[in-house]
Amino acid sequence: MNIDIVLTLIILTGMFGMLLLTKINPGAIFVGALTLTITFRLSPLDQCLKGFSNPGVLTIGSLFIVAAGMYSTGAITILADKLIGYPRTLLTAQIKILAPIALGSAFLNNTPLVAMAIPVIKDIAHSCKLPLTRLLIPLSYASILGGTCTLIGTATNLVINGLLNDLLISGRTGLPPMHSIAMFDPAKIGIPITIIGLGFIMLTSKWLLPASRDNSPPAKSSRLFRTIFVIGKQCGLIGKTVEEAGFTGADDFELFSILRADHTEINVERTTILQMGDRLRFAAESEAISKLWLIDGLQPGHELQKIDTPRHTHTLVEMVVANRSRAIGKTVDDLKSVADTAYGIYLVGISRDGHPTKSNLADTKIEAGDILVAEVGESFFYEITVDADYTISKKLTEAKLQRTDRALSAILITLSMIVIVAAGLMSMLNAALL
Repeated sequence: MNIDIVLTLIILTGMFGMLLLTKINPGAIFVGALTLTITFRLSPLDQCLKGFSNPGVLTIGSLFIVAAGMYSTGAITILADKLIGYPRTLLTAQIKILAPIALGSAFLNNTPLVAMAIPVIKDIAHSCKLPLTRLLIPLSYASILGGTCTLIGTATNLVINGLLNDLLISGRTGLPPMHSIAMFDPAKIGIPITIIGLGFIMLTSKWLLPASRDNSPPAKSSRLFRTIFVIGKQCGLIGKTVEEAGFTGADDFELFSILRADHTEINVERTTILQMGDRLRFAAESEAISKLWLIDGLQPGHELQKIDTPRHTHTLVEMVVANRSRAIGKTVDDLKSVADTAYGIYLVGISRDGHPTKSNLADTKIEAGDILVAEVGESFFYEITVDADYTISKKLTEAKLQRTDRALSAILITLSMIVIVAAGLMSMLNAALL
């Protein structure tokens, strides 16, 4: 056994070991293995880098960007809300989830689509009290099945098509001359298999998949907040009942009252219809506040100081009222007149000694040590270092608000890409890059 074979085995063993045993980004591990291969000259340089020039690999990368645009604009969330809603049974949930995912995977590439769908499915399972394992595992298989229906649906199809084209060009295949594979050539096999596969999943997953891998109750937060959100004019919750909005039966928050735009307070019932301008009052844990904050069209209830930057650039933070804060002794409504700070704050909620404050948020007097949840702009993180009013505890979520005003643009761009490729006007890589 020569030294090149030994080095290759060591690199491969180390690479797989790091993938299994560490949390290092897989991309960094693969690039590291490639770097060692080049350094020790275990393969010619052009062969080491050949994958980077494969059209299939480049197309996959481009489709990740297309999918990211669909997610960051809220297009995926809006479509999921329209198609899925809040199903109450496992079979209903699977029908509403798996069919659209299979269809979407045929055109968006299944890998980025599943990555974007996972948070949505988790929220649906949590809100509707459905077993997550019986949704996530079928989600994976539905995307794989749907991806077999078109050339662009799965990374496998794209890479194999790229390799086949290289071989056809070189004339080394021994195959008769043939045209390039078209967009829907795999459909005659993929569509029947997808229909059979989805039917099998829906009929058997109840018995073949575990209800949960962890039967222990979820850990409860030690801190509850009184929070308030307002339904904006573009909110998708307008016209839905409280139950349809997913505001009933949650373990980590409770909607206890609604104040209408005309200042009429109403009792919360499952059938209560949500309206524009409603002020929704919750008792919620911090993680639940993050989920509520990310709902399109729900806005913080109190604007203390205006933030001039777009909302999609804002961040949700938890912070402590300092002992020397100018806010101490003032009510939340009074704080609106304190306009000499260099940063803006939209107040979402308050917790005192781990409990929600008893009075209405607007009438609550701020005390030292109160925990506030607030939406802040980027400048807040610079100005707070020289301001004695608040001390940042933590960011509540790494997720960003979606730019739903761009959702229609994202959908139209993606549809245009699909139509152009299906019509054979240009290659998938060209269309995806455009």
